[in-house]
Amino acid sequence: MQKTQSASMLLITLISVNLVLAGCASLGGQGKHIPAKTYLIQIAEKAAAQQTADTACLTLVVNGMRAAPGFTTSRIAYMQKEYQLDYFSLHQWADTPANMLTTIIAHRLGGSHLFRAVVEPPAAITADLRLDSELLQLQQTFTDELSVVQLQLQVQLIDLHSRNIVASRTLSFSETSSENTPYGGVVAANRAVTRLMPELVSFIGKASHDLALSCRG
Repeated sequence: MQKTQSASMLLITLISVNLVLAGCASLGGQGKHIPAKTYLIQIAEKAAAQQTADTACLTLVVNGMRAAPGFTTSRIAYMQKEYQLDYFSLHQWADTPANMLTTIIAHRLGGSHLFRAVVEPPAAITADLRLDSELLQLQQTFTDELSVVQLQLQVQLIDLHSRNIVASRTLSFSETSSENTPYGGVVAANRAVTRLMPELVSFIGKASHDLALSCRG
C-alpha cells in the first residue's frame, strides 16, 4: 500500500512538472535566454586639418575618460522619471561609452595634424599636454511624445611642463531620436558624438595655439 502511494505521488509530481513546462512554452518561450543586442559608438574619421604635420611640435597624451556615477557601465541608460536612471535589459554598448569615446577622441585628434603625436597611456613617451575628460551624461530621456539623447562631456587641457590647466570646457549636445526605441537612441547618440568631435578638436586647437607657436619658435 505504501509503495502504491509513493508511485502515485511520483506520477503526480511528473505530471505537474510537465504542465509547468508546457505553460512556459505556450507563453512564447518566456523561459528562454534572449541575448542582448550590442551597439557601437562610431563616427566617420574625417580629420580637421588645421596645420600641416611638419609644423606641429607638441605631443598630446589622451587620458582614459572618467565617467560620472551611473555611466561607468556598458549598459544603455535611459530616464522616464526625473532623477531616476534605468537601463535597458536587452540592449547594451560594446564597451563602456567612456572607453569608446576615448578611442574616438584620440583618433580624431591624431588625424587633425594639430600635434606631432597623439598617444594614450601607458605609452612610454614624454608629452607636452594632457587631455583629461569625464563623461557627465549619456542617456535617452523619454517624454510624452519624443525621446531625446543627452550627451555631456567635461574636458581639460593640462600643460605637463607647468602643471597648469590651459583650458577647460563642458560640451553638451542633444539629439532627438527618430523613434522611441533603444536603437533609435543609439542612432541619436552617434549623431551627438559626431557633432561633438569638431567642437572638441576646435577647442583643443585654440587652447594649444600659443603653446604651439612658442615651441615652433
